[in-house]
Amino acid sequence: MKKRNLILLICAFVCTPLTYATPSPSVQAEGAILIEPHTQTVLYRKNIHSTFYPASTTKVLTSLLLVEDMQEGATITKSQDSLINVPSDSSHIGLKVGDSYSYTDGLHAILMGSDNFVSYDMSIFNASSINAFADKMNAKAKSLGANASHFVNPHGYHDPNHYTTPYDLALITSAAFDNPTLAQISGTPTYNFNILNTGTVLPLKHTAQFFNPSSPYYNKQVLAAKTGYHTPAGRTLVAKAQYGDLELVAVVMKSGYPTYFEDINTLFEYGAQNFEFLSDAQHNVGVKNISYSDWGHPYINHALSNKWITPSAKSYMDAATGMDWLQMVEHMFPYPLKPLLADYLVPTSTFSYQLNHPLSRTESAKLFKSLGVLLNLSPSHIQEGINFIQSPEKTASLTLEEYAYLTQFIGHSILTDRVITH
Repeated sequence: MKKRNLILLICAFVCTPLTYATPSPSVQAEGAILIEPHTQTVLYRKNIHSTFYPASTTKVLTSLLLVEDMQEGATITKSQDSLINVPSDSSHIGLKVGDSYSYTDGLHAILMGSDNFVSYDMSIFNASSINAFADKMNAKAKSLGANASHFVNPHGYHDPNHYTTPYDLALITSAAFDNPTLAQISGTPTYNFNILNTGTVLPLKHTAQFFNPSSPYYNKQVLAAKTGYHTPAGRTLVAKAQYGDLELVAVVMKSGYPTYFEDINTLFEYGAQNFEFLSDAQHNVGVKNISYSDWGHPYINHALSNKWITPSAKSYMDAATGMDWLQMVEHMFPYPLKPLLADYLVPTSTFSYQLNHPLSRTESAKLFKSLGVLLNLSPSHIQEGINFIQSPEKTASLTLEEYAYLTQFIGHSILTDRVITH
């Protein structure tokens, strides 16, 4: 390879200690997602297209349909049919057959108290039958892009044909909590539910601990939430939070107690620390990934501006693969490097397999050395790069921001070696 054919990108390097902010979080739930709802950008994913049971988070979709056909002056009565058709071990707020309540109070009972019987009676009021209401639920879900879901009842009591995915549930939750009425109700800590026929009051308390200042899971940034639980589903939870201009919607499925609150707070903290919401005068909106350390910021920005990497929601402080790095270096040059590294990249080689996974620092040093020899770097620059890679205080594998630094280091080293040799 002739060095004059290289595309040389000049930058200044200041070697300072690495400081890490927030890499991708560890979430205990089996399924989880974090999205920015305006752009539907996925900021964190874990089994987001796998099927889970939603349990009472179903009521977010139920309430969205009910509020879209809001009948504020209507009165609903707890029916005998609800006792017959809703399993007796369902969650409820304590109403008796014949107790009546306003439409608005019914929404509070559904979203705050998770009452299955109120969900049943209000759905019958809305659509005349549970099957008809389920049809409306499925049509609404599909209209929101939730195409891998199927609902058979308005409350989420277990049925094997009643399921969704974290991704679908995030889309449904975003739509529901974008409604001001539902957002307000779903973020209300306490509420007095009025039984109209007796004139008595039932105090409701939100089942989500984000709104309880004495709870260790209190989060003043959370605007709205809905819990869910039954044995096959485990603990499920959806929530919306706002940090400055950044809105976030999080979903966890098949979690435990109280870990589902911990998981949601972890996701929100990750989103708030690693992303910014952008908008301009033309109302164009977007999300900026700022998941880099103070040290890595200039290298990531340089890599993005030169299109060595493309914008994504992946944390720049997460471990990257060897192939990620090779592709980054290739984007700095006018031709592919991988064919020139055939000894390292033959399909049957162990190292070729490893390149598609995060490399150990020892393997990254080997790859850097092979690149250095291929690109005619000076021995001193090769050793300097190896020393950086093998620094003992760093993580087990290299991050994307470290690979961005090394890519710039290669370009700078080539330029320096040309100046010296000429």
